[in-house]
Amino acid sequence: MKGFTLSLSAFSDIKKMNYEEMAKWVEGIYAKGVKDGKASVTSEEAFTAAFESVLKSTYDIGATRAKAIIKQIGKCLCAGNATEGGGKGGKIGDEKDDGDGE
Repeated sequence: MKGFTLSLSAFSDIKKMNYEEMAKWVEGIYAKGVKDGKASVTSEEAFTAAFESVLKSTYDIGATRAKAIIKQIGKCLCAGNATEGGGKGGKIGDEKDDGDGE
């Protein structure tokens, strides 16, 4: 996280600003923060791949079970948590076991 340092000259300029100038200055800082924040977030695909890798390396979780877990988490997140289970009856762990041990 980058820090913010306010120079003495910038401080003097800010003190001289009227309401409109201050509002524009603050909006500029906010917009830069939003831009920097978006740039620092990893893509959904990268997150999913990393999460799936961790799940697969966990004892007794194979590829099929890892994909089922990711699918259920995706339902919860995409539904915006409209219901406790994340929408259409999708609580994590509700997926059917196909008996393959994964």
